[in-house]
Amino acid sequence: MKHNHYSRLIYLCICIVFVNTKNVIAFSGVDNLMPEAVGSSEYNSDDESSKRTFTPELLFGNEKIRQGKVQSGNQGYFQPSFSYHAKTGFNSRINSNYYLDQKVFDEFVMMAGYDFKLFNYLNSGSEITKYFYTDNSPQSGASVSGNFNFYTKHNFSLLESELDFNVDLLKVKSKKKRGNSNVDYSIAWENYHSFDFNGLIFAKDQLSIVPQITVSAGTQNVYILYFQRAQKKFQNVDFSTEIASASKFKITSIEFDLPADYYIDNFKIEPCIHYFIPENQPALLSISKTFYFTLDLAYEF
Repeated sequence: MKHNHYSRLIYLCICIVFVNTKNVIAFSGVDNLMPEAVGSSEYNSDDESSKRTFTPELLFGNEKIRQGKVQSGNQGYFQPSFSYHAKTGFNSRINSNYYLDQKVFDEFVMMAGYDFKLFNYLNSGSEITKYFYTDNSPQSGASVSGNFNFYTKHNFSLLESELDFNVDLLKVKSKKKRGNSNVDYSIAWENYHSFDFNGLIFAKDQLSIVPQITVSAGTQNVYILYFQRAQKKFQNVDFSTEIASASKFKITSIEFDLPADYYIDNFKIEPCIHYFIPENQPALLSISKTFYFTLDLAYEF
């Protein structure tokens, strides 16, 4: 990783400390981020497990990045989803992705998980996810058939810090040809801080601005399977260097996110600007630093 990437992380943390000490606006950690009527799968409060919720959601984005790996190749998509959270901590979600360039639904996802307290003070959870793609999917992540995730997070007053551990199971049609593992391992370290404004327009609305930094690391065997599927695009290309590098556990990206979550009663709208900095990504993909945008709409019952 380049030295200036560390400088950006340190600079943002210093800015957060300065703003907090000046008491410009109220600070709230993840545990009290949202109004009572509104929930979120990303920022769960301690009260979330004590109520039953059902949330339809619609997400739009012009780039799809998962675990520090580019998925959609700079094309727009819509993602409708439905999630359920039980009082016991059990939760589930189904979603699909409609890609605008291809004009097709090319990904269907089913997830089941459970939220719990680890050592009585760490908000934690685990999830099992199944992925379905079309046979000729051009998505770089289409070789992922399943995922196991474990996360744990803690509020350090100044910052909320979260660790995500992931194991991806990959579909390998020909073991003789693959030249790489059928499993990817990754870890993501997320740090965020919430600035909340209450009663901006209505008595029960809230605006939460949550700057976030995520550093991702892992293996990248899924890219090798993508190269092998897209043989016409990568004709006469020697993959030996890429294969040797893909199985190594390396930092894969640094991402800066700036979501603005606006809540009113049970409705949420969240525009978010992302800045993605790839690290140690395959040269054949020609992935560069990029800004991308997402817009999330949700309503909680």
